[in-house]
Amino acid sequence: MKIETRIIRAEDHEIANLLNVEIQVSSIENFLKQEAYFLTIDKECSTTLAFLGDDLVGFFSLRKSTVDIESDGEITKIPCLDIARIAVASEYQNRGIGSKLLARIFDLAETVNEKYITLEALIEKYEWYKKKI
Repeated sequence: MKIETRIIRAEDHEIANLLNVEIQVSSIENFLKQEAYFLTIDKECSTTLAFLGDDLVGFFSLRKSTVDIESDGEITKIPCLDIARIAVASEYQNRGIGSKLLARIFDLAETVNEKYITLEALIEKYEWYKKKI
């Protein structure tokens, strides 16, 4: 199964028309339909779309961030790459697509010499992510 990825482009202003599948978490689906385009165009984060043929099957959004590390009472801000959102359409889950998206993120992080990657996950997805690292 060959997954093709590409970053949201200016001509994707009607991204909701690309979304012909359902994502289980409505807040993530709403993000893709309403916010991802503008955040990418404004350079606040970068959203990458994943296609299987002509079907949009998933996406991820990345942004630069920092992690606060405390040592000897002092806090140091360490740069990191934050996975702001990642999702696979419901009908395409359990086919390895999420793993391929994470592998793509890891490749991108390595390309830009990013040492740390962060993610805030839904508690019910914690074990899935734990298996992937």
